[in-house]
Amino acid sequence: MATPEKQHTKERITHWAELKFGLRLKKAAQRARDRVNEKHPETQEEREYEERRHHVYMTLSDPSYSKFAMSFSLFLALAIVTSTAFFVIETLPNLGRDPWWRNLFFYSEIFFVIIFSIEIALRFWATPQSTKEFLMDFMNIIDLLSILPFYFELVMLLATGAKGQTGVDLRFLRAFRLTRMLKMGRFSSELQLLAEGVVRAHVSILMLICTMVLGMVFFATCMWLTERGLWAAGQQCFARDGELNYNGCSPFESVPTGFWWAITTMTTVGYGDAFPITGWGRVIGGIAMLAGIFCVALPTGILCTEFSQLYHERSTASKHAHLSKQLTRRPKHELELYLNSKLLTEIRNEVDEAMTYVRRLSVVYMDETDTKAQLDPIYSTFQGQTVEAINSIRLYVQSITDEIVLHVQKEEDLPGFELGGNSTNRSRGDVSDR
Repeated sequence: MATPEKQHTKERITHWAELKFGLRLKKAAQRARDRVNEKHPETQEEREYEERRHHVYMTLSDPSYSKFAMSFSLFLALAIVTSTAFFVIETLPNLGRDPWWRNLFFYSEIFFVIIFSIEIALRFWATPQSTKEFLMDFMNIIDLLSILPFYFELVMLLATGAKGQTGVDLRFLRAFRLTRMLKMGRFSSELQLLAEGVVRAHVSILMLICTMVLGMVFFATCMWLTERGLWAAGQQCFARDGELNYNGCSPFESVPTGFWWAITTMTTVGYGDAFPITGWGRVIGGIAMLAGIFCVALPTGILCTEFSQLYHERSTASKHAHLSKQLTRRPKHELELYLNSKLLTEIRNEVDEAMTYVRRLSVVYMDETDTKAQLDPIYSTFQGQTVEAINSIRLYVQSITDEIVLHVQKEEDLPGFELGGNSTNRSRGDVSDR
C-alpha cells in the first residue's frame, strides 16, 4: 500500500518538460480553443458574454488582475475608510445636530451605499457560484449587512413621513455600518491570513475560552465566600466597611457580580473598582492573577505557532509559483537537476527503510545467535555507508540546484540582464562542468 508521501510525489512535476513548456502549452491550448470558437459563430455571443462575466469577476476579486482592478480596489478601500470616518464623526453631538453637517452625512451615506450596492450587484451577476453559495459566503453577508441598515432606515422614514424622526432609536442599525471595515478583507492578504489563522487555531481559542470561563466561575465563587460582607438593612444589600463603589454595596455580594472582578483580574487588566480587603481575599486575588497568566499564555503560544506555520506555507507557495515561472527560461539539464534533487531525498529514505527491513528478515531466519551477533555491526555499517553515500550525492546535486535558483534570482533583480549574456553562459558552463 502506497504511503501518503509516495502518493503526494505522483502529483508533483516529474519531468523537466513540464517546467519548460507547461505555460507555452497552456497558451497554445487557449489559442486552439479560440480557433474552435471562431468556427462556431452560434456560440460566439455566449462566449463573449461569459468572458465579460469572468473579466468583471476577476476585476472585483483579484486586485492584481489588471491596473483597473487595482485602481478599483483602492477606490473601494478609500470609500470604506471614508464612510467609517463619517460614521464616527457623525456621533459628535455638536456636528450631529447641525443642519449642514447632517445633510453632508446623509448625502455622503447615499453616495457610499450606491457604490457598495453596485459592487454587490456586479458580484452577484459575475460570480461562478450558485445563488445559495453566493448568499452563504461570509464576505457577501458582510456586504449585505453594510448596506441593509440604510435601506431599512430609509423605508421607515418614508413610512412615517417624518423628516429625520421615526420615533425609533436607529443607532443600533446605524452601528452596522461598521461592518464595512470587514470588507477590507477582500483587498488585504494580511487580513485574509489573519482570518485563516484564527480558523485553523479554533481549538486553541476554544481552550482559551473554556479555561477563562472555568477560572472566572471558580475565583468569583471564592471571592463570594471571603468578601461578601454583612447584610445592610438600610441599603438592602451585602456591604463591606468603607466600600466606595457600587453605592456602598459589596462587589462580591453574589457570584455573578464577582464575574467582572474575576475576568479583569485574570486578564491582568484590573480596573480598580472592585478589589479584596481581607487577607484571604488578597491571597485569592494573587492566585487568580497567576492563573490568568497561564490561562492566556498557553493557548496564545499555540495560536502564534499556527500563524507562523500558515505564513510559512503561504510564503513558500508564493516563492515556488514565482520560481516555476522563472525556470521556464532554463536549459534542460538544469531543470532535470532541479527536479531530481528532491527525488534523491526520497530515494535515500526508501533505501534506509528497505535495508532496515532486510536486516530484520535476516535476523528472523537466522538460528544461531553468534551469527546474528556478527551480522549486526557489519550490516549496520554497510547500511549507514549506503545511506550516507546517497545523501552525499543529494547534497552535491542540491548545491548545484541552489546555484540555479541563485542565478534565476540574480537575473530577475538585475535590470537589463539577458539570458544570452556572458554571465549566464559562464554559470551554465560551471554547472555543466560539475
